[in-house]
Amino acid sequence: MKLIIDSGGSKLSWRFIGQKVEQGQADGYSPLHHEPEKLKTILSEAVSPTLPQLPEEVYYYGTGILGSVQQDAVATTIHSVWPQARVEVNDDLLGAAHALCGHQAGIACILGTGSNSCYYDGAKITQRVPPLGYILGDEGSGTALGKALLKAYGRGQLGDTLTARFEKRFGENLSDHLTRLYKQPGAQQYLGSFSKFIFQNLKEPAIYRLAYQELALFFDEVLMHYPQRNTVKVHFVGGVSFYFSNIVRQLGNDRGIAIGNIMEDPIAGLTLYHKTDLNT
Repeated sequence: MKLIIDSGGSKLSWRFIGQKVEQGQADGYSPLHHEPEKLKTILSEAVSPTLPQLPEEVYYYGTGILGSVQQDAVATTIHSVWPQARVEVNDDLLGAAHALCGHQAGIACILGTGSNSCYYDGAKITQRVPPLGYILGDEGSGTALGKALLKAYGRGQLGDTLTARFEKRFGENLSDHLTRLYKQPGAQQYLGSFSKFIFQNLKEPAIYRLAYQELALFFDEVLMHYPQRNTVKVHFVGGVSFYFSNIVRQLGNDRGIAIGNIMEDPIAGLTLYHKTDLNT
C-alpha cells in the first residue's frame, strides 16, 4: 500500500494507493520555512485519519528539499508517524519528472510561483539549469509575470483601460506596492499574485504581449541550454504553465520544440508513476 505526498509551500496533496485510491489536501510544508512539528501535525491529524490502512511505502516529494539534511529530517518525521513504512524523500523537481515523463526521457519544467527544469533520462535527472531565484532568474514564473506587470504599471505603460482595471483591483498608490514589495516578507508570492490578473486580461494585446515575452525568456534562456530540447518532448507542470498553456504551446511551435504534457498539479501523474513503477 503506497502513500504519495506532494508538498508545496502553500498546499500539500496526497494519494493513497490501495484497493482504491484515497486522496486529500492540507496546508503546505517546506523544511526551509517550517519546523518539523508542522509536518508531523499535518501527517498525524490531516492525513493519517483518512487512510484505510497503514502505508507500507511513503513517497514524499516537496519543495525545500535541497539535499540530505532536508531529506533526512523529513524522513525522520514521516517515520515518527508511520514507523513501519519504507520512506523515500525527493525534491519537487524529481516529482515533476516522475509525474510528467513517467519512465520516458524528457525535459521536465515547473512554471509556478517560481520556475525550474531538468533533463530526465527515464530513470534519473542528469542535467539541471539552475533557476537562480526570483531576483536573478525564475524566468517564465508567476513572479516574473507579476514583476513585468507591476513594472509596466509603475512606468505608465499599460494604457488607460488596463490602468483603470489594475487600480480598481489593487489600488492607485504605487508606493504601497513598492513598500509591500521591498519592506515586507513574501515578495516572491506577492509578485506571483498578479499573474491571475494577467490571465484574466489576456485578450488585451498589451497583456498578451507581456505574457508571451516573459514566457519566451524561459524558452530562450533556460531551455536553450538543454541539447536534448529538439529530440525529446518538453513537459510542464504548475499553475502558470497550465493557465497559460496556449502561449506555452505557441512558443514551442515557434521554436520547433515538441511540447508534451502540461499539468496544473503533479499528484495525478505521481500516482500513475507509482502505480506502474517498473520496480514493483
